[in-house]
Amino acid sequence: MSLLGEFVQRYFNPTNLVMLYLLAVIISANLWGRGPSIFTAVISVITFDFLFVPPRFTLTVADTQYLLTFAGLLVVGIVISELASKMRERAIEARNREVQTVALYDLSRDLAGALSLEKAVQVILFHIKKISDSDLTVYLREGESVKSWNSGPSRPEDEHEITVVSQILCGERAGKSKAGLFAESGFRYVPMRASGKIIGVISFGQDENNELGPEKVRMLEAIANQAALAIERIKLLEENRQIELLHEKEKLHSALLSSISHDLKTPLVSITGSLSSLLRKEKKLALSVRQELIETAYEESVRMNRYVGHLLDMARIEAGALKVNYQPCDLREIIGVALEELKERLNGRQVRVEISKEIGEVSVDFFLMTKVLVNIIDNAAKYSPPDSSIEIVAKTENGYLEIRVIDHGYGIPARDLERVFDKFYRVEKTGHVQGTGLGLSICRGIVELHGGRIWIESKENIGTSVIINIPVNRAGVKLP
Repeated sequence: MSLLGEFVQRYFNPTNLVMLYLLAVIISANLWGRGPSIFTAVISVITFDFLFVPPRFTLTVADTQYLLTFAGLLVVGIVISELASKMRERAIEARNREVQTVALYDLSRDLAGALSLEKAVQVILFHIKKISDSDLTVYLREGESVKSWNSGPSRPEDEHEITVVSQILCGERAGKSKAGLFAESGFRYVPMRASGKIIGVISFGQDENNELGPEKVRMLEAIANQAALAIERIKLLEENRQIELLHEKEKLHSALLSSISHDLKTPLVSITGSLSSLLRKEKKLALSVRQELIETAYEESVRMNRYVGHLLDMARIEAGALKVNYQPCDLREIIGVALEELKERLNGRQVRVEISKEIGEVSVDFFLMTKVLVNIIDNAAKYSPPDSSIEIVAKTENGYLEIRVIDHGYGIPARDLERVFDKFYRVEKTGHVQGTGLGLSICRGIVELHGGRIWIESKENIGTSVIINIPVNRAGVKLP
């Protein structure tokens, strides 16, 4: 400014050159703040006196009127410094608030997508790391205990730190600062508050090279409180899920008891009625009638025995007590045994069996796989007309042993294709057919134990295919 004043001083009165120095004060205030700008104002007065006030190049003032100019320059410079500095501070505050708003928005967006406690804590650690490079630990209350997550490699637990965290969580900690920050023994602690209570604490080591100012402390508090609300939301959602699961379990138990009592009562009533008639009226009954009552009692006892067996199988599968005894088996023999067991059910019905030539022995559990085929073929017979045929096709395809049981019966609605594998679920329109609703559930459990999968393809009033796929390397198919 002095150099510029030297060029123009011949054209202007020295008093007018004061404006150049006021410009320097404004620039200094905007760039560096209050202190440097006031220093610039003082230096400007001295420089103006030395360079441009007669006699030049001395601090002597020949005309006392210049003293008023000096005072005006100094006062105006200081006022400008103060105003410009306040504007600068407000601009910085506005930028900081904008940065904080964006950071909190990003945090809330990421927390909204966190559906588990683990994910929410990782989001919190990630966002706090943007503010402090210190080693972070998040402590959350878990019932009567405290669970912790570290931002970096696990570090040994500090007993004093755990004690401080426990005291903060219990509300026993004294000496809380106005900013809501605790500092002790090389650590700083920010409580996480939600619904008027402390649900967690964020702990981080003190770092002399990364000192926290008031803005960062406020930001940490905002993050901690927003994180606390998100964690409380996740816990409430989890509690609601647990309550819903409990209600569903209660409904299932009620349905199970109702189904079991009904399905056990029906054969028991028939057995009791038949035996009661035989006991009371044996001499009065014709031989054919007595024979029919005995057969009825036998058939119903077999039916009840099968139902109880299904219940036991399902219980073993769910308990993980059912083990697969792999052994080399002839698939033709498995199918043959299943058909022999269902001889009365099939009652002369045409059953076509087609087994691919490349299939020799398969490594499966003979007993369990026979049970699967018995259940599936039994369903095919029950849910198709007596004069229709049943097809059993086995082949290897894309690394799988595929067994397909096809009937030409009533079919299954598309909406029921997945649900038929649920326990006790039965398609509505086939309710007149006797069954337990457990057969396909047992089949799925056994097939999955073999490392395979089972599904159904069906078209109403055309027929149904039940497909079993077992990996060849698991089934151990041996070429003949």
